[in-house]
Amino acid sequence: MRQLKITKQVTNRESKSLDKYLQDISKISLTTGIADDNLITTLIYPNPTEGEFAVRFSSIEKSGILNVYNSLGQVIYTEALTVGTTSTTVDSNLESGFYVVSLNVGDSVEQHRLIVE
Repeated sequence: MRQLKITKQVTNRESKSLDKYLQDISKISLTTGIADDNLITTLIYPNPTEGEFAVRFSSIEKSGILNVYNSLGQVIYTEALTVGTTSTTVDSNLESGFYVVSLNVGDSVEQHRLIVE
């Protein structure tokens, strides 16, 4: 995570009130972004597909679940993923349409759209 540091050089001003402000604000922890510790890097191909597709992701450190949802939000495919898994292939006779592929690992959830032609 990056931290923002406010200095006189940034503001280009000299004054007692600025010095007091910089002292006061330096006591406060400022968050300028969101830590990306929980990201799962996922690739789904081919997309669009005619049915069978592969899911590749960074090696998972906790067991997880891969779900495929149809346009009504119903789970139509589920696969348990074990620690260290980096890819899987899904061939479940999907009808033409739009689907959501959801990868759940620990507290992280990553979702991707999938088009079946």
